[in-house]
Amino acid sequence: MKKQLLTVAILASSFTVLAQTSTTATPASPTTVVGQAQAKAPLGDLSKFRVIANDSLKIAKTGDLKASEKRITDMEKAWDVSANKLKKLNTASWRKLDLALDRVLFELRADKPDKTLCVKALEDMLTVIDALK
Repeated sequence: MKKQLLTVAILASSFTVLAQTSTTATPASPTTVVGQAQAKAPLGDLSKFRVIANDSLKIAKTGDLKASEKRITDMEKAWDVSANKLKKLNTASWRKLDLALDRVLFELRADKPDKTLCVKALEDMLTVIDALK
């Protein structure tokens, strides 16, 4: 009985592999098409976020991390206002930028912020913004 079940399992596995490697094209489901379109959808105009991030970077490079944190708070507020709209446009892209902003906020709001880490986080966030254009 165990041998028969094992044989059936092996045959079923083989059939699954053959079915997956079939060269016959299968039409994509509407869900798949929507998911693919969403993956390519831009977040729209991110210029206001880029301006604020760049301002904060310039300030951080001078060593005034308190002022840099104050400026990036403007971006945090604008981001929070836009979050639902942007997330609907492209959840994956929204998440990338949201995580980059969280890292910047973490570095600038640390008990003892490190200039090098703050500047790096801001530069990385600008790279993410530019990649999402």
